[in-house]
Amino acid sequence: MRVGLMHVDRKNQNAEVGYWLARKYWGQGLAKALRLVLDLGFERLKMRKTYARGMHPNARSC
Repeated sequence: MRVGLMHVDRKNQNAEVGYWLARKYWGQGLAKALRLVLDLGFERLKMRKTYARGMHPNARSC
């Protein structure tokens, strides 16, 4: 599993959050890791907005 912030724009205080998770792990609790990354973005990096895009046909993820 990989989770991180990409395209961090400190001037406009936003970033894209992204993750990669093998299909066999879908629906098994990515939320904790994602929460840690979002906390980092909002609390430490002072982001005001994050966004994400779906890349795979995983309706639960979107």
